[in-house]
Amino acid sequence: SVLHPHRDGFLLQTHFGRPDGSTRTQAYLLPADHALAAALAMFPPDVVHIQNLIGHPLGSLDELRSRRVGVIASIHDLYLGCPHHWLLFRNEVACGIPDDLEGCARCLPVVNGGDVAGLRDFRAEGAGQVDLVDVWVAPSQSAIDTLARVHDFENAVTRVIPHGSVIDTGPPQR
Repeated sequence: SVLHPHRDGFLLQTHFGRPDGSTRTQAYLLPADHALAAALAMFPPDVVHIQNLIGHPLGSLDELRSRRVGVIASIHDLYLGCPHHWLLFRNEVACGIPDDLEGCARCLPVVNGGDVAGLRDFRAEGAGQVDLVDVWVAPSQSAIDTLARVHDFENAVTRVIPHGSVIDTGPPQR
């Protein structure tokens, strides 16, 4: 099943295998405020892979942990470092998550109407979520190192799987 943000809430897409080997896809539109809880109740998983945190409330990780669901999160972007996850001033100049928040004070009002106080609150909320993920997967060590500038990944389990890697898991389990 895949749960992703939708303009009217969250869309849950599930894929059901048929005896003839084909797959049937079913979609459910869930209300934004209870989408994850509804999805977990409908199709209780053993593990959840979060491919992208953008658009999902960080409290989702608390919900998964409370239900004892394993969590794998991919670092496709640097969203936990900054709500303007591209880390590009005016979508042109890279900041790389600066140590000095003066650059953030100039950038955030322009790129997303934010400010440094909001950035600090955002990062504080994210810091409380890092340890709720069982495994963080990133395309490079530099992606992990960049987020580690603002979050403590010291006790976190991280894995680097470069973009384009083919992972052969063997034949499907039935």
